[in-house]
Amino acid sequence: MKINKTLMFISLPVLIGIAIIGCSQGTDRAEAPGYPRSSAGNPTRDSVHFYTMGEVAFNQGDLITAYGLFNQADLHDPENISIKERIIETLWIIAREEEERNEEIIRRVENYIARELYTADMLRYYGLSCFDTERTEKGFKAFEMALEMDKDPYAYYEYFFYNMQLAGEYDFSYLDKALELGSNDPELVYSIAEIYEYNNPQRSREIYEAAAERFADEESQDRLVSFYLRFFHWPALREYISNEFSAGRHVTKESKKIYLELLYYNEDYSTILKNYEHYEDYQDVGIQEIFFFSSYYAKEYEQAVSLAEKILNLPDYPEENREVMFASIGELYALLGDYDSAADYLLLVDDLHLIASAVLTDYIREAPFAEDTENEFTQQPVDEEIESRVDANLLIEILSRKGLSQPGIDYLTASLYMLTDREDEGLLLLEGLTGKIEDDELNKKIGTQFLTQNEPEKALRVFSYIEDPEFEPNFYLGSYYYVTGRDSLAMEYLWQALQTSDHPSNETFLSLADLLNRNNMHEKELEVMEQAIEFHPEDPLILNWLGYSLVMHTTRYAEAEEYLLKAISLEPDNYHIQDSVAWLYYNLEDYQKALDYMEDIIAWGPDDSTVAYHLGMIYYKLDDRDNAKNYLQQAVELNTDTSYRERAETKLRELE
Repeated sequence: MKINKTLMFISLPVLIGIAIIGCSQGTDRAEAPGYPRSSAGNPTRDSVHFYTMGEVAFNQGDLITAYGLFNQADLHDPENISIKERIIETLWIIAREEEERNEEIIRRVENYIARELYTADMLRYYGLSCFDTERTEKGFKAFEMALEMDKDPYAYYEYFFYNMQLAGEYDFSYLDKALELGSNDPELVYSIAEIYEYNNPQRSREIYEAAAERFADEESQDRLVSFYLRFFHWPALREYISNEFSAGRHVTKESKKIYLELLYYNEDYSTILKNYEHYEDYQDVGIQEIFFFSSYYAKEYEQAVSLAEKILNLPDYPEENREVMFASIGELYALLGDYDSAADYLLLVDDLHLIASAVLTDYIREAPFAEDTENEFTQQPVDEEIESRVDANLLIEILSRKGLSQPGIDYLTASLYMLTDREDEGLLLLEGLTGKIEDDELNKKIGTQFLTQNEPEKALRVFSYIEDPEFEPNFYLGSYYYVTGRDSLAMEYLWQALQTSDHPSNETFLSLADLLNRNNMHEKELEVMEQAIEFHPEDPLILNWLGYSLVMHTTRYAEAEEYLLKAISLEPDNYHIQDSVAWLYYNLEDYQKALDYMEDIIAWGPDDSTVAYHLGMIYYKLDDRDNAKNYLQQAVELNTDTSYRERAETKLRELE
């Protein structure tokens, strides 16, 4: 809507002075800055005076006074359409607080229409007042007339929303008309494209592509690339950026990064390296690492060395990653056959296991810069090409000559033997290192090697040299056997961990409880968790496990409720605790309350058979057979727990 803001910054004394001057001239006509001219109007000193004072009142927020003054100006210049528009605009703002004023707007504008003294903005105010007073048909007609009058693209854009809200339908012809009239307005174009994303993505894509061609600026490029990414139009994204590079046009940093990550995701290393000239000056660690890995995978080892050395000199390169990069450069030089340079870089690394990984395994391929999320017990697979990739023996010899300690040499040699066919010799060397290594993490790795060879006593001997006060050897052994599926040994060492620790960790209790549960030793499971609650009374996982176990294996529901409600108060968004509380109330036959606790799970959808089965049974008890079948079927399809899948199948057969 158009609002005359010309006078907003003129002070009150100046405006009064203008009005007085207009009156003192003693003529029938008058002029004033900001006075709305009209071909039909005939401004006089009085109309200028009243209009000027009306503007002052309007800009000071005194709308009632402004309305009266504009009316006075209208009386003295009755053919001035712009004054009438100002009257209706002011009246419409007043009507936001005083709804009865809508009737006055409707009456006035209908009078102006009859006299053919109206504007598109007046028709829009009239239309809004019609909508407010439930004269919907008149309102739509007024907006249609306004659209035809001024051909304003924003009017068509706004009308799309009015039509959607009041008629309850999407008429995209208004958006298309707005786009036709406002195709040079980026803000409008992008707003329309965003609306189409949810209803017609193909049309949205066409708009973004046309905008990128028309505006050819950073914003249009980033918006198009972002659209391609969100809707998985990866070939189009790749083609677009490639064409921009080929044409020598500027590509934004963000678009370049997305393009590069897409190529890397698709393992197109050769294309990545061909485009290095477009990224060479970037100081972004992530971008340069993509080129480093790509050159490695493409076996361009010299380029990889150059990139690695460049990455080391980047200002934002994390200090904690430097040893990893030194080890990687050492591996690259070894692959190039330059063992002296390889040794020089490896000697910059304090972590012997890191050196061993670089010397003996395809270390770089394991993405050393990514966060390590693998289980600490995962064993490195034997690489059949270890002995042919590099001459490990020669490299170890050079490292020895250049000053690597004897324990370091023994560890490298033992690691080489363990990865080939000389495990017995490797174990002897590792045993000889017991007590000679001061690195806790390395001692864990050596101990784990003994565990893989069924030598738990030797592992415990190594672990006895670990200085970390938080490290508990029996828990470590129990966890190793727990992960590797050797339940009896896992229970043996976890029981020892409970008996030897002054304050066993919650992980110790939870691991042991899980073992007992999956071996159907539920009385022992409850004993363990009742002991756990004494050590960890505020731990929501302990509270949940104990409460749920009481529900599943006893009728001690009052105790279970106490533990579970405390657990959910500590972690109200925990999916598993919500399910436990729901199943408690299911067993208490309060099925609606059970369903209430499943609200978040229903919204996100269950992700395991147990929870889906619980939901299905709750709906069954609420006599909602359709939802019961739906969730029981999900329990079958998820198939994360055989027993609950089978229970769901049995119940589904009953419901047939």
